[in-house]
Amino acid sequence: MKKFLLGAAILVASIGTASASPAITNLVQNGSFESNTMNNGSWGFVNLTGWTSSGDVGNALGKTELRNNVAGKAFDGNNFVELDGNQNSSITQALNTAVNQMYTLSFAYANRIGTQAATNGIQWSFGGSSGNAPVVNDFGVWHTFSTNVLASSTQTNLKFTAIGTSDSYGSSLDKISVSPVPEPEEWAMMMLGLGLIGAKLSRKNKNEDSFTVQNLA
Repeated sequence: MKKFLLGAAILVASIGTASASPAITNLVQNGSFESNTMNNGSWGFVNLTGWTSSGDVGNALGKTELRNNVAGKAFDGNNFVELDGNQNSSITQALNTAVNQMYTLSFAYANRIGTQAATNGIQWSFGGSSGNAPVVNDFGVWHTFSTNVLASSTQTNLKFTAIGTSDSYGSSLDKISVSPVPEPEEWAMMMLGLGLIGAKLSRKNKNEDSFTVQNLA
């Protein structure tokens, strides 16, 4: 009976984990801008891998300002971008999505060091949904934003736009992610598997140190 319970627990946990795996799948290509090369202490206008840029001027048309340890440090990895390079601009990426699937959109942003609040600001859009990153009054400090959005087609445009004063100084952007939200039954199956394993281990080690399974969801 003990072997049966342990086997069942492992099987259910495996199924639950496999079913919930889309929850940690990032649909965004080059979300932390590490696919582009920029030397430490350098910055420049580049064609961002996976993204389409619009709205800048001159020789930066179609490019985005990429930085590595200049006017701040990256939130994730080495690189981050500023969407007000010469003037307010945007980056867009088409994502393959499922109709009526809920997704979690998240990203990190920071006001540029040595600027005024009015020159900063980032707007996001996901298909027909849009909003602005919450206004912050500190500078050079990274903040994270997260919200759930619904896809209405098999391809959804994800877009970020600088919305502060268009003066070549704006907010920093990094670690963009779009991940499917697990269905309730997928979470239930995963929790059941973890619960069975926890119960089995608890019985086996009842005379040893206590074992606690924490819910990290």
